[in-house]
Amino acid sequence: RADSPTRGRHPGRRLQRGSMVDTTSMLLFTAVLINQTGRVMVPSVLTSIMVDPEFVLTVDARKEMLAGVSAVCLFGKLLGGAITDKLGGWTLLVAVFTGFFVSSAVLVSTANVAVFGAMWWLNSLAYTVTWGAACQIIGATYAPAERPAQLTRIASASRFGASLGSMFFGKLLKEGLHWRQALLPIVLVQAV
Repeated sequence: RADSPTRGRHPGRRLQRGSMVDTTSMLLFTAVLINQTGRVMVPSVLTSIMVDPEFVLTVDARKEMLAGVSAVCLFGKLLGGAITDKLGGWTLLVAVFTGFFVSSAVLVSTANVAVFGAMWWLNSLAYTVTWGAACQIIGATYAPAERPAQLTRIASASRFGASLGSMFFGKLLKEGLHWRQALLPIVLVQAV
């Protein structure tokens, strides 16, 4: 029926009349929000890491890490689309969050600067690939007329998540938590 709540290309999507928000939309919004909140975790606490006497992060190591993050983000965007097309958006999102959880857990626990840098790169790769996976899911799930609203929704989640993460981690540092303690909550959120 034309007025059915399950009309359209994907009868499994349950929409309320007049609503563009469904389970897929909420899952994508949440995934991008968590991903972006976690993306800013290292930059948000980097000044605290730099003065941590138990974690000697040299200027050269910082330069290498930052250059690596930029390279990973560039190549992640170039390769991410091809990987997403082969695996599918949902499969890639599961892989991304697995890598995101592992990298975040290691970032919080390692005393090795090189391992820390590699995990920051993995974290950055997870961030970079998430957008393409979410866009692929939107393209495969929604009719052309619905896609702009869904893209706007995940773009909003992205900006809100990055702002939320910066404020959240900054607040925890301001309250006196060690940088490792400040990062721990995002690991727990990713685990769920």
